[in-house]
Amino acid sequence: MASESDTEPDIDALVADLKDDNGNVRQKACRALSRMGPAAVPTLVSLLGDENGPTRTSAMNALLTMRDPAEEAAPALIDSLDHDSDAIRDSAIWTLTVIGKAAEPILHEALHVSNGRMEDGIERALAGIAARADG
Repeated sequence: MASESDTEPDIDALVADLKDDNGNVRQKACRALSRMGPAAVPTLVSLLGDENGPTRTSAMNALLTMRDPAEEAAPALIDSLDHDSDAIRDSAIWTLTVIGKAAEPILHEALHVSNGRMEDGIERALAGIAARADG
């Protein structure tokens, strides 16, 4: 009989799957990593800077679908607000919005040093956080 640790997903294997060309493979890895919760957060945060757009977006999606997205991802997500890809910027905005109040201090801090594109994303994330708090 397999022990519980034998049936737990391997983070390294799931990260490799996030880099797969097949979107279905990436989605499956994304779901598995999000279910792992806090144990997967450092790995997912490190992938937010990946050069491959689908890998980066998959890491954001895994953070986004966690029950309690990690505020420690906020700095890397803010950096993603300056990415050339609209999809990556939009994913970062939405993930920051879901992180919510915990992301507000770092968003306000980043607003003081941001460029125009980042500033727009930061303001959209802050507006999203406020809207979610009101709703």
